[in-house]
Amino acid sequence: MKKFILAVFITFSLSACKKGPKNEMPTVGTQKLVSTRTINPNGHYILETHGYNIKGQLIKETSLDEQTGLHLFQEYIYQNDLITSSIISSDTRKLAKIVYTYADNRLTRMDFLEYGTQDQLTLNFSKSLEYNAGVLKKATTLSVQNLPIGHEEFSILDGNLLAVRSYASDGTIQNLTEYLHDMEKNPYKGNMERNLNVLGLSNNNVTRVRYTDYANPANNRDQRYEYEYNAEKFPIKKSLIGATAKELQITYAYKNF
Repeated sequence: MKKFILAVFITFSLSACKKGPKNEMPTVGTQKLVSTRTINPNGHYILETHGYNIKGQLIKETSLDEQTGLHLFQEYIYQNDLITSSIISSDTRKLAKIVYTYADNRLTRMDFLEYGTQDQLTLNFSKSLEYNAGVLKKATTLSVQNLPIGHEEFSILDGNLLAVRSYASDGTIQNLTEYLHDMEKNPYKGNMERNLNVLGLSNNNVTRVRYTDYANPANNRDQRYEYEYNAEKFPIKKSLIGATAKELQITYAYKNF
């Protein structure tokens, strides 16, 4: 069960950490991302929908596996226009809760908790965030005892995440992920669900991912992506570029509010 919950956390959460006074999705006028349809590694189509309140703040994300019919939900709770917590649920019960802590409107800590069968919460792990001149530089993973068990270092330039280096608790580097981007608008910029990965941190869309696993080079990969865009320069299709052809991975839908 704990492995499943951790997978849920990764899927929904370890996904720009300086939010300012409002946690809103990017807009051009009143256009917002309302859904995506993705092919997951199992070959299943995943439909994700986004719901907003009257302020235009993201309040709910729903993920539907179209083959199994199973859902995952993440609901966001606001206080003074900042997200203070989110609840992750399945079709039958609550699974997890994330608590967000801020200093000067900047996210500084995330506590990941797991729901038991009686809705009792147990701390699973935490993330502590550090900044340099207002830019995210480091995220340390903390155990239940609040002890460091690893960390990631972020390289961000001109609003785009360029690289993430992951280290073990003894300081040994484990892997390196490098990114290249296009020049168009990223619809996930500032999305709290993805606030520690390239989708939430970058202004533009990723066109190349190069992953280096220092412990197991067999896991190394170099992937390239291509997009089609709407008139507002948001992506409407994302494809993986293969050796002989490109494979459609994600379609995006937007709505004017």
